[in-house]
Amino acid sequence: MKYFKKITLYKNGSSEYLLERRVVSKMKFGAEYDQIIDYILLNHWGQKRRFDKTPYMYHPARVAKLLIDMKMNKKIIHAAFLHDVIEDTKSNWIDIRNEFGEDVANLVQELTSDEAEIKKSNKTDYLIQKLLKMSDDALTIKLADRLDNIQDFDTATDKFIKKYAPSTKLIVMSIQKRNLNKTHSILIGKINKILVEYDSGNIQ
Repeated sequence: MKYFKKITLYKNGSSEYLLERRVVSKMKFGAEYDQIIDYILLNHWGQKRRFDKTPYMYHPARVAKLLIDMKMNKKIIHAAFLHDVIEDTKSNWIDIRNEFGEDVANLVQELTSDEAEIKKSNKTDYLIQKLLKMSDDALTIKLADRLDNIQDFDTATDKFIKKYAPSTKLIVMSIQKRNLNKTHSILIGKINKILVEYDSGNIQ
């Protein structure tokens, strides 16, 4: 596996690797996820969240942990870990297929946004159409992703919140027209609860 030599270098010589790994270890993943955690750490290496400058890899780890706690299957969990890899790193479908299998690679590809299509309208409209058409598994990950993002409102900038909150409301309202399963409904309920708190002023 081509990334093992690279990750070994980080393990042997990087205090930042140790710090990021220590933070993720507090999420209490089992040893079975060590390989994929190292994979996302390497691929998202040096990337930071825009508004709080924390290491980006904490975000996909939190999304995956949420879905582990909801008893999702391994394909969904692996794709949750990897959901931004094709879009935001140099890894591609082939890389993911070779490491984690074709089913996971296909699900990650389904979750990847098409920048050319976004430019034809706007990101919210694009996401609404994408979420209406995507598979149930992909929608589960997308909603968990959105939930983790809005849980960051307490550290996000006003600019981010004022853009992201209305977009999230419109997306959640618009996808009600498609068939939703129990997991989707639970995640939407959690999202709406945070949005209500934001509207009431409990989130500044």
